[in-house]
Amino acid sequence: MFIFSCRLTRLVLSLATYFIPFNLSVGAYKSSATPSVTLLSPTAIIEQVSLVTYNMQGGSAGNVDKWNADVLPLSLTHDVVALQEAGSAPPASSVEVGRYNTPEGTVRVTSWNIGTGSRVNVRYVYFLTTDPTGNRVNLALVTKHVPDNWQTVPPGITGVSRGALGVQLGAAWYYTLHGLSGNGNDDANLLHNIEAASGISFWVAMGDYNRNPSTLQIPPGSKLYNTGQATQQSGGELDYLVSNDIIDCEHGAKDKELRARTMGAKSSDHYPVETFVVPCRKTGTIKTSLRVMPLGASITQGLRSSDGNGYRANLYKGLDDLTSGSLDFVGRKQDGTASDPDNEGYVGARIDQIAAKGDCALPAYKPNLVTIIAGTNDMAQNFQVAGAGARLGKLIDEVLRYSPRATVLVEKIPPNTIDDAINRRITAYNNSLPVIIQAHSNAGQYVLLLDPALGPADVGPDHIHPTDDGYAKIADKFLEGTQRAAALGWLRDPEANNPSQCLSSIVKRGNDKRWEDHGIIFSQQFPPSFRFRFGDVNKDGRAEYFVFDTRQGFRFWWNAGPTGAKWKPWGLGTTRPPRKPGLVGNQLRLAQLDDDGRVDLAAVDLQGHLTPYTWDDKKPVGQKLGGRAHTGGVYLKVKPFPATTDIVFADLDGDGLDDYLLVEPRGRTKMFDNHGFVPIGVPRLADRLDFLEAEALLAEPGKFVREYRYADLNGDKRADRILLTAHGGAHAWLNTGVRPGGLVSWRNIGQIATDKNVPPKDVQFVDIDGDGKADFLRVGWTGIVHAWLNKLSPSYFNTYHP
Repeated sequence: MFIFSCRLTRLVLSLATYFIPFNLSVGAYKSSATPSVTLLSPTAIIEQVSLVTYNMQGGSAGNVDKWNADVLPLSLTHDVVALQEAGSAPPASSVEVGRYNTPEGTVRVTSWNIGTGSRVNVRYVYFLTTDPTGNRVNLALVTKHVPDNWQTVPPGITGVSRGALGVQLGAAWYYTLHGLSGNGNDDANLLHNIEAASGISFWVAMGDYNRNPSTLQIPPGSKLYNTGQATQQSGGELDYLVSNDIIDCEHGAKDKELRARTMGAKSSDHYPVETFVVPCRKTGTIKTSLRVMPLGASITQGLRSSDGNGYRANLYKGLDDLTSGSLDFVGRKQDGTASDPDNEGYVGARIDQIAAKGDCALPAYKPNLVTIIAGTNDMAQNFQVAGAGARLGKLIDEVLRYSPRATVLVEKIPPNTIDDAINRRITAYNNSLPVIIQAHSNAGQYVLLLDPALGPADVGPDHIHPTDDGYAKIADKFLEGTQRAAALGWLRDPEANNPSQCLSSIVKRGNDKRWEDHGIIFSQQFPPSFRFRFGDVNKDGRAEYFVFDTRQGFRFWWNAGPTGAKWKPWGLGTTRPPRKPGLVGNQLRLAQLDDDGRVDLAAVDLQGHLTPYTWDDKKPVGQKLGGRAHTGGVYLKVKPFPATTDIVFADLDGDGLDDYLLVEPRGRTKMFDNHGFVPIGVPRLADRLDFLEAEALLAEPGKFVREYRYADLNGDKRADRILLTAHGGAHAWLNTGVRPGGLVSWRNIGQIATDKNVPPKDVQFVDIDGDGKADFLRVGWTGIVHAWLNKLSPSYFNTYHP
């Protein structure tokens, strides 16, 4: 069998490989402007080329073209993009320059202008059809430079699995592959074929291996580059790289180390995985390996710094010079341009919210050095200021409980340069910290308080966040603290960790078989001030996901439901919401107000006023939802009520209309029965929405109003009453119907979900799979949604469960 090349022909035993050179004259992009054709240096090797692999899960999702939405941004920042499940064809805007039939399928070669007509920016696309009937599970490579050659490689299991597609750039071959679904049993043989096809060249095989990297047998003399984290939203680590170019510090052959990391979520259920290079550690004064977690809010993230790194890049460089052991920054977020951008900094987070994030991140990563700047948002929001120091103390306790080997470095927060009242609170808070930290020190804990002594000149034009010089001072002080901790003998080697347990899900529900864990089903994040709700727009029984901003604007995403263990991509809907002056995000609710089966909008306030906006089929697309404001008004006799009362819409009597509920602290609930729109004129636009007071529902006592939910658990179309425990467990009272006189009957069925450390405020019960039963959702404070589907059997509701 032969490999054909424009430069040589070689005999490869027991291997059939189809091999075609790229024709530069054909590959030039046809445009009114002349593109520049770029060639990679012939000596270029893998660490000099930026790589990313991404399972697209198809070329489109609804109206979303993933080539433009996902692949184009990746192509702008990476030299080689390896794609799996690349859809039915190359990008529609690309120009085909060649089509070749190979034993592994048809290869289409196209040039793709990702710039404009006047500012051409060409990428070269190689598309291998491995799924000629399904037109989805195909392979592709996108390159910034013109490849020297390309080839296809036979599959690991002939007649069963897919082959691989590769391009040669400089001194190395770059392949994309996709292992067999469920087990990747073809991976080892496919890597052997890739190694043989590459001859004496370096090679790297990127893709979705469909198996845990710890179970993969790689060729001798090669290395596996993986993230150590989940690369799929359902929790598995499936996407990584294997190469015969071993680039690490352990072997001493090079002065740098190649690593892999996940990127932010896109339209697929897989995360892109990219490579990056870090220099090898120098011999330093700190012998301990450091696993550092920057923990805090926007200052930790690096907001308003020129490069997005904040203090973290300077701290990394300083620690790198001091440390002879390994150095790794850890966290679920990646911000800025630093070589190791991992952190746990969340914009707008107060101390208690940072602690809530730490419940997941700290036990997963187990850092042995934690840098904390926290409290700025507590002071700016005037949130329980007197208790802020105590909350910081609890945050430190949490760090040390989850990661006992950690040393904790705490810095005072910078001043506010525009608001005197906020600045006075900041000063008082900073002055309280020495006592807090000393108490921990007296208890034998390794905690240091550091003062970067930032003045007004160190704070930027937003009056909150440091300038670059201010961030540098913060880094210097953390570096100084680390040196002090080392001199005191506080730094201890980090424990074994499992980062994937946090990246793959917000929380695990353990062995609670009553709820089927589907992991994170929606991963896009939003400002913490936004509100997150659900409602069925298209009458398919599956609730869509709504995100409300602070000014009553909203967007929603179509819910296509689950497919096996995964969730189909959410497609962004089109809408233009109605506007009512003076409303804020929390005043706009979703409810089934009429009998058309579609969710409506309800504007509410603490005075008991309600303005309904229902579906209007006559309006253009994007204006139907909430397109009809009813001038006939609403009959709802509700007196003004305190802010501690929650307004809830739920159908208690099973008539298909959501009733208006006022849930008071300790659970007392007042119900106003929705009788629908009553004609008072023509056309129906003038109809009046009638609510009649029905009863006061005395719930079991709880601590806070936020612990109560009303949702249909058993599919009988009547909302049941749910009481959440302090740690996310749930007890329920079954709604058994309306008694004579219009009162609702309840039957206590006891526990329906065990405690699993879910904050009650994050929990919603919503039917998202269309089976008529409400599912258990945790909606994080930035909008990430984790779902457990309701698998409570019909017999479960017949007895009490203690």
